[in-house]
Amino acid sequence: MIVVGPYPPPIHGAARVTRLVSENLRAAGAAVRAVDTSGVTDRSRVAYHLSRIWSHVRAVGVVARAGREVTSVYLAGAGGFGLWYQLVVVVVARTKGYRVVFHHHSYASVRHRTLAMKTLTRAGGRSLVHVVLCDGMADALGRRYASVRELRVCSNAGLLDAADPDGGERLGGDADAVVLGHLSNLSAEKGLGQVLDTLRSLRAAGIRARLLLAGPTATPQATALVAAAVQEFGADLEHLGPVPSDEVADFYHRLDVFLFPSRYKHEAEPLVVLEAARAGVPTLASDIGCIAALVPDAEWLVRPDDPFAQAATKIVARLIESPDREQARRAASHAVRDHFAARRKRAVAAQRDLVQELITPIGLT
Repeated sequence: MIVVGPYPPPIHGAARVTRLVSENLRAAGAAVRAVDTSGVTDRSRVAYHLSRIWSHVRAVGVVARAGREVTSVYLAGAGGFGLWYQLVVVVVARTKGYRVVFHHHSYASVRHRTLAMKTLTRAGGRSLVHVVLCDGMADALGRRYASVRELRVCSNAGLLDAADPDGGERLGGDADAVVLGHLSNLSAEKGLGQVLDTLRSLRAAGIRARLLLAGPTATPQATALVAAAVQEFGADLEHLGPVPSDEVADFYHRLDVFLFPSRYKHEAEPLVVLEAARAGVPTLASDIGCIAALVPDAEWLVRPDDPFAQAATKIVARLIESPDREQARRAASHAVRDHFAARRKRAVAAQRDLVQELITPIGLT
């Protein structure tokens, strides 16, 4: 079968998911032809789009030349203008009679009806399989695009390992301070400014707090913002930079609370929030995309238009003012781990069914 989508590097959610899906397919015995559609990110926007166009031209060539041994094409769904590139892949694949699975990683064209997604769903026909990440995403997609008929709900939780047996046990935590964390490709869209404002707000409220920032800065503006914050907060802020995959669990184990105030328009079901829950760390997050399905306590969700730092300060204050702070922390930890475990159990079964559907010859499903 053919898998078309971004692969690491660079590392981001969609690329990680594409790699994990490919690994699952290979583990099930499928011969995977991978077409990497990642664009160059260290050059101009023009160079980026040209590289994306070229990668999809290659994908069309692979699909067009494929023989009868291929029955399925898996597409890691793009957002924005990338949908027009993928439209051509869908048309060619459908023309050849292949099963096409479109795995949605962007909420932008689900939240609002777009011409690109409308055209793609129509071109794919009623047999185009849409894989979405939560029930809310399935409902919204079905309402906005009448041509969508085949829907599968597969949370990204099914691609992750089971809950960490050490979840809830802090490694080198600060007994006197609330330890906050944020992991992403650091940028304004991912909420870097709101994360720093949260630390600022907690300090102003007299709450001792530390912040661990993890991940590379995605823009020159983010680099400057982090540098200024390091000067402002001193030892209360630690920028770890990119964290190797084998050290991510240790990062989460240092935290009391994970912050994810994303404003990214394509945000759907971020792996970092799932990984925090797997490690037993509750997340304070913006209520966008599928994030509400990942956070068991609705009070820990902040509407995108509301001041995040103010809401976060109230939640953290309530957490530390509990008569037994450690017991309250452990209760929150167990709640998110249990929620993750239940979501993962359903998602593993859904992922297994999806893999089986992809590798089963057409006519036998």
